[in-house]
Amino acid sequence: MQQDMREFVTALAVGAALGAAVALSLRPAPISPKERVLREVRRRRRRIQGDLLRAKRGLSESAAGSADIGRAVGEAGRDLVDEVRSEVLGMVAGAWERFALSLANQLHDAAGRGAPDRSSRRA
Repeated sequence: MQQDMREFVTALAVGAALGAAVALSLRPAPISPKERVLREVRRRRRRIQGDLLRAKRGLSESAAGSADIGRAVGEAGRDLVDEVRSEVLGMVAGAWERFALSLANQLHDAAGRGAPDRSSRRA
């Protein structure tokens, strides 16, 4: 009876460990800022390709219609550039801030004073 109980508990523990390992291995990886920007560019690219297709069709229909679509395509392109620019600038600003804080910590540690007080930093 005790042998059966030990086997049951052992099987339960092994099953739980295997289940946890499988669950952790199936979890999606976190999305990096680079991947987020690439996904956004791909998504926008499809929209721009659709705009270009409509522009091509509009060109054969009328000059006025194609001018409107051309403006729409140009606006979509400017929007994409603005969004990518702001995302990249945000990443660069964050990296500079982390670098500056790390450098300040290292300088204070080297001077033997400990970590700097963040409230005394200038904006």
